Amino acid sequence: MAAAGSEASAQRGQDVSEKARRAAALDEVERYNAASREAAARYNAQLPRQAWEMMLQKLAGRTGQLSALAGADRNQAQSERQLYSGLGGAAYEGLSGLGQKRGGLSSGRGAGSTSGRMTPEDYQALYGTPPPPGYY
Repeated sequence: MAAAGSEASAQRGQDVSEKARRAAALDEVERYNAASREAAARYNAQLPRQAWEMMLQKLAGRTGQLSALAGADRNQAQSERQLYSGLGGAAYEGLSGLGQKRGGLSSGRGAGSTSGRMTPEDYQALYGTPPPPGYY
């Protein structure tokens, strides 16, 4: 009987040891899962901020490109304004000379004019069309 009691005691000790190892393994799995959930939550929490920062970087790059294009367009427009201003002034001077020979432009201004602006009639005589809105 002593042998049977010893064997039962050994088996009970084995069962307790097995249950303890199983509980330790389950605890380890739970700790791993909790750490994984926490890491996933941190990652998901930073996604909106990351998306916002990426959008700002993209817009900053696009803004730089658009600013360069706008600057080029602005410079081209300024050059064209200067060109047409010079052409218009030369044409006006030519018309002023014609006006002196023919007795003056329709506005009555001749070479001695100090205003420097054409009248709508002078504009139409020079270009063949009425002046654009806002020209005067």
